[in-house]
Amino acid sequence: ALECAFERGDYFYGDRWDRLFEDSEVNNLLRSKFDELRLQDLSVDDTSLQSLIDQQHDTPFPYAHNDSLIYNNQIYATSQSGVFAQDLSETTTSQANVVKLWDAPVSTLDIYYDVLALAAGDEGLFRTPSPGQFQNRIEQGQEPENISKQLCNDCNYISRSILAFGYDAGVSLVEFRSPKWESEKSSKALAEEYWNSESIGTVDGKSIFPVDPQGGVAWGSKNRMCLAKDGQLHVVQYKTTNPRRSSVATELRSLRLDDWKGSPVSADNAVFGAILEMDNCLVIVRSDGKIDTLPGEPTNWRVFPKSKRYTNHLHVIYDDRIEIMSFNHDYFVNQKEKVFGEQQQKRRGRTRA
Repeated sequence: ALECAFERGDYFYGDRWDRLFEDSEVNNLLRSKFDELRLQDLSVDDTSLQSLIDQQHDTPFPYAHNDSLIYNNQIYATSQSGVFAQDLSETTTSQANVVKLWDAPVSTLDIYYDVLALAAGDEGLFRTPSPGQFQNRIEQGQEPENISKQLCNDCNYISRSILAFGYDAGVSLVEFRSPKWESEKSSKALAEEYWNSESIGTVDGKSIFPVDPQGGVAWGSKNRMCLAKDGQLHVVQYKTTNPRRSSVATELRSLRLDDWKGSPVSADNAVFGAILEMDNCLVIVRSDGKIDTLPGEPTNWRVFPKSKRYTNHLHVIYDDRIEIMSFNHDYFVNQKEKVFGEQQQKRRGRTRA
């Protein structure tokens, strides 16, 4: 249980354990092991932590970055001084190996098929290809492509489209089609096809959510889009770009958030649920329908939905400590039926980033 909780969160996903999970005795045994682990004291003091450090490196990026992302052996960071990337195969963290992709201030980024989506505030929403697949274009110094001029403070890939959110500016969804997957196509060919594709249109947030999203906080991932506004949390399912669809999204659920928790500040999705930072607490709406609340204001927090081994982690930094939380209930949830959290796909063929 300790290994699955903190080192190999991927062990129980995929189809290799399906037959075991169908056995109620095995299922109950696994649950009991996780319940037992919850009772253990897993705290580590500063002295012990220092003695366990194997290596330590300074960040190669300008301090302090707004957002960071690891994808396809590249690490990316955004800050007020621009967007930066470095190949993780480099044996040093020297700034000499850092590539500056853009010099504009960017708050957040996301990636799909090696194409970065960039939230550039007043400048709007941009996208640019990654240096991992498009080194020649990067070396030529071509500027990112502006795909929306509306204020954009955050952005997320929803399937192949990009959800753009701006505080007090509302929400929009810039739609793209996925590259046509064929077994003989290389990852580079798929990335090039997606980069060369043009947007097929922009959908206003009023057509996505059951209420006007202006004044709320919106986010999403895969085929889920969420909105927190006026004490309500709404979750809708994206209906992709089928020209015969009657609407862009279908509402899956709406729930009430307690007034004492305050207004929404930021949010993200993980495989185990939706995480929402409020004025007075951190709320985890779990994939099994339960709600966990962590009182107090964190300094920072992070989930890792694109990782291979740590999809079940929530890291919360406070003034005096970091709490690494492992959520393991999602192993026992039907991935096709859950509302909150990313649906974990069975891994066949190519692995996730």
